[in-house]
Amino acid sequence: MKFQPPRPLLLVLMAVGVLHCACEAPDAQLAVPDSPATIVGGVETNYESWQSVVALVTLMNGRPAGICTGSLIHPEVVLTAGHCVRLAGGFLSPSYDHTKNPGNLVVKIGASVGPMGGKGDELSNVAEAVHHPTWNGDINAAVAKGGFDLALVHLSTPATDMGTYCLREGDQPLKDEKGIIVGYGLLGSSQTMSAGKHRFGDTSVRAVTSSTIEIGNPTATCQGDSGGPLFTLVEDRWEITGVTSYGGPTCLPNQGAFSANVVSQFDWINEQVEKWTGDSLNNCTLCGATERCEPELPTEDPVDTEIGEGEGEGEGEGTEEGEDSEGGEGEGKDEGAKAEGDTPAGCGCSAVGASQTVPLFSLLSVLAELL
Repeated sequence: MKFQPPRPLLLVLMAVGVLHCACEAPDAQLAVPDSPATIVGGVETNYESWQSVVALVTLMNGRPAGICTGSLIHPEVVLTAGHCVRLAGGFLSPSYDHTKNPGNLVVKIGASVGPMGGKGDELSNVAEAVHHPTWNGDINAAVAKGGFDLALVHLSTPATDMGTYCLREGDQPLKDEKGIIVGYGLLGSSQTMSAGKHRFGDTSVRAVTSSTIEIGNPTATCQGDSGGPLFTLVEDRWEITGVTSYGGPTCLPNQGAFSANVVSQFDWINEQVEKWTGDSLNNCTLCGATERCEPELPTEDPVDTEIGEGEGEGEGEGTEEGEDSEGGEGEGKDEGAKAEGDTPAGCGCSAVGASQTVPLFSLLSVLAELL
């Protein structure tokens, strides 16, 4: 079997068709075809949950040309993948740098932004964008050197009526720890027109390094999910632990999806947010799919901790099927209050090879399907 490098999970759509890139991880077994996946195996939210996970639409010549995902971590700031902001490009792939041209990036919300990013409600234009110092637009180079596929977007109009998510700080996730992924990506690598719908899925951490988190089982990420969050449960709060970066071309639901490790770069993210807004991170207002965080109260009596142990029955209800891991801020204490597994990851937008970079892009005509 011919080796193929990793593919990023940005979905790039051209006027004459759909150009999607996906990086295959440097593991030969990941090249084995598998059944199509949705947030590979996930379900649509109908924009009734995880509403502060947003879509980032790249514009080319003023027209929607690509979809990424991002998360509100401050009313003015969206966390996403580095390749959603800057991509070096290659054979049949575009190149762009939104740090120089932030006007070519638009943030949208809704149950669907359409397969080409032309639908949905516009949340804000982008005033500024910055990527991690180790990101140069090439996923191969970043992965080979242990770089970080991370970026931040500064909104022109603050999203003051929307909630924000906290970032995991301190301890890394552990292998087999439960997680949740959210994004606007494809249901499967061959289902090009399935992109643009807001979906979530349960997942598990498979392996963790300082720069990446591999996830999978029962769901994983696919093209268009790039930049989306990997949540893990810390005590009673779902916190962003990774950002979807790259994965295999067939979008396997059980392995081969990688996220950039957010825990390792908490300080860099915090410094940039402070620079733009004057605020520090983790003054978040969302603790789960829809749950608002309760204000933290000072502990007056150590005896109160006994009451806290029984909170599992009251706070979260997790009524939607498939949301077991997120359903109760209370129920979550069984699976996620203590990290016991490594954190999953996603897919990016450049190829990763052992000694060479091989872009793995597919150009599919979709005009007939759109008309």
